Amino acid sequence: MSKALILFFDTNNVARLEKRSIKDGMVEIDNKMFYVDESKPLLVRSKTGYKPLYIIKWSNIKPSTNINELKPPEPVKPEFNDKLSEEMSPEMLRKLVGLKILGNMIKTKSKTEIGGFAMLLLGVVLGAVIFWSLTFLKIVKL
Repeated sequence: MSKALILFFDTNNVARLEKRSIKDGMVEIDNKMFYVDESKPLLVRSKTGYKPLYIIKWSNIKPSTNINELKPPEPVKPEFNDKLSEEMSPEMLRKLVGLKILGNMIKTKSKTEIGGFAMLLLGVVLGAVIFWSLTFLKIVKL
């Protein structure tokens, strides 16, 4: 997991800067999931090197990609034009990623479970012990 800086827009004019870790190409903020794997971030210099900076809006799955690296003095207004975000919200992406299909339906064998042949052998041994004890107590006569 790598750490990144996220400029997160709560509204069109209000934003906050957060440090988050990127896991599987996605970042989670406020119980929402955002897909940052294919976007090209800005690089911000820190004490240890460079950290990526993603610009994310609350209603879009993917970060802004219209950042012009060649002309930094121009004002940057992030645009979020993504067809996927029209179909899916960040909340839906978070629920979809967290969904466990067949999670409770398919159970694997536990390591302590006894196999079929061992159960058969245990049944034969227990049956012989019970039969021997019944004959020893003279409840069953041969």
